[in-house]
Amino acid sequence: MDYAVLTGHLDELLCLIDESTVADDYRRAALALRGDAEAKRLMHRFIEIKSRYEEAARYGRYHPDYARLRREAYIAKMRLETHPTVADFRRAESALESLLEEIARIIAARVSPSVLVATRDPFYLRPGGAETAGAGVASSCASDGCRCGTR
Repeated sequence: MDYAVLTGHLDELLCLIDESTVADDYRRAALALRGDAEAKRLMHRFIEIKSRYEEAARYGRYHPDYARLRREAYIAKMRLETHPTVADFRRAESALESLLEEIARIIAARVSPSVLVATRDPFYLRPGGAETAGAGVASSCASDGCRCGTR
């Protein structure tokens, strides 16, 4: 199969991903996050506190405000992460990343079981993890009659 045909199939895959409910949910959550003034305020507050904490962390416990800034940074992060709009965005982002990782694993497994794919899942970093997961995907595809380009 030549490069032009392969990129044509890639365009089809990209369109399918783009039209998926997972991608729609991600775009909707990102738009809601950009429009949420309270979430923006919490983000700016967290960035400000984190910056001060990182400066103090250079000196560790010897800095007079280290413990207080560490606690403030933790509280600011928790407030940010538990804000409903931010939490919805994180869930949508995680779902989209999972979809893209699964697609990458399936493609890699079809090429060779020894091809490793970078993921957030530490299971796939352990010996046998990627080979075990990938082999199941490729063999299940082959067993149901799938042939490259005919699905």
